[in-house]
Amino acid sequence: MLTDDVKVVAWRRGLGTEQHPLELMPPALIALSKADILPAVIINGEVKFTLEVPSEDDLRDAIHRPEKFPDILGSLHGL
Repeated sequence: MLTDDVKVVAWRRGLGTEQHPLELMPPALIALSKADILPAVIINGEVKFTLEVPSEDDLRDAIHRPEKFPDILGSLHGL
């Protein structure tokens, strides 16, 4: 039987790397924070959702079927 491990790391605005000293802050998170595009969900380095918390079904799909939710970071640069 195949199992999926999912690790969730919540980064809070303004607390920097001190909040998770053993985790590397994703580069996409820095760009999103500077552009004031938070909250955001980053999965395997790709920005999947921004400004709203996704539904549980959408989050599950983004984890198991990442092609269904392409990385949207490039499309956010104009915002």
